[in-house]
Amino acid sequence: MGGETMYTLRAFEQRDYPELVRIHNVLFPDMPRTLKEVQDEDRRRSERADHRRWVVEADGHVVASAQREHDLWDYDPLTYMFEIHVDPDHQRSGIGTLLYDTILTSAEDVAKLCAWFKSSFGESVRFLEHRGFTETMRIAESCIDLNEWDESVRLEHERTVNERGIRIKSLEELANDPQRDEKLYDLDRTAGRDVPGVTSEPTYEEWKKIVIENPYFPHDCYLVAVDGDSYVGLTNLIKVGGGTYMVIGLTAVRREYRGMGVAKALKTNAMWSAKERGFSRLETANEVNNTSILSLNMSLGFTRKPDWLRYDKIMK
Repeated sequence: MGGETMYTLRAFEQRDYPELVRIHNVLFPDMPRTLKEVQDEDRRRSERADHRRWVVEADGHVVASAQREHDLWDYDPLTYMFEIHVDPDHQRSGIGTLLYDTILTSAEDVAKLCAWFKSSFGESVRFLEHRGFTETMRIAESCIDLNEWDESVRLEHERTVNERGIRIKSLEELANDPQRDEKLYDLDRTAGRDVPGVTSEPTYEEWKKIVIENPYFPHDCYLVAVDGDSYVGLTNLIKVGGGTYMVIGLTAVRREYRGMGVAKALKTNAMWSAKERGFSRLETANEVNNTSILSLNMSLGFTRKPDWLRYDKIMK
């Protein structure tokens, strides 16, 4: 006779990385991660961004994981982002509740809990709503096959900004500017404040570690709109999925330069850079109320995928 499966909760250990990645890739086959990517991400974590992780075992094998952490772009010592991943073969067995309760116990003074998940994960919606969470943000994820993209539009958009004296340059091309990183950090902070959900910024040293010194942000694919000595806009590409595809990260333009076609020139040059590197799949994500950038994406040939939802709960 088969007995009831026994589950064991414990703290995450270094040996658990392979199973952590396996479960992620089972749940998100369209956005795979590699062992090295996850380990590198952990090594780049800021010391002030409290991070903890747990796993659940069955018969000596990891079948679920959970983590909670601070978000440097929405930082509050009493606010935690969290995620719970359960192998599909072990769902509906109480593991999600066990891990959620563990997160609560680990952060007794927490003021707010936040979680991101795909809109197609109906059970996640029900799980969180049953516990008093409500939707606070929705992100539209879009993708494009660059093999089908008409790259001639890049020259048109670049010509438009060139006529205003603005040039598109890569981080690599700006290497001789002794103030490059400081100017980029200021641009990232200033223009990035208009991004929905951004309530704080990492320190300069944290930002450099996450962005400039991050090998997954290729310097020839980090593009800056330059007007004289001023940096007025930026966009960057991130290698993900073991280098199988790229994602457009932050695209931001200083307020006084908006409406001039700078974002179009940056984004189309980023698309061209990805294609030149041999990538065919490119993805991006934007808050659903940012209709201007969503319209731009659609005009360039991007198509919508299931949205990402953020659910929050005020704990006290």
